[in-house]
Amino acid sequence: MSAFDGNRDGYFDAAEIADANEVRFADVNRDGALNFNEFARVENPNKFAMYDTNRDGLVDTPEYARGELNTEHRYGF
Repeated sequence: MSAFDGNRDGYFDAAEIADANEVRFADVNRDGALNFNEFARVENPNKFAMYDTNRDGLVDTPEYARGELNTEHRYGF
């Protein structure tokens, strides 16, 4: 199952598809994770530390999906 299937129903809704597309667009070097500059292409850079939960300086796909679920999907921002 994909990290972007936040509600774990086996399908992607419009918000989950948008999240996956954001990561694809932002991941310029195609390493599967977003560094600060890549993250800033699609999100407010002030949210980087909140998304980078393991504090390795990269936001990987599961971290991005969780961050979106916990912010934009839940609170609408």
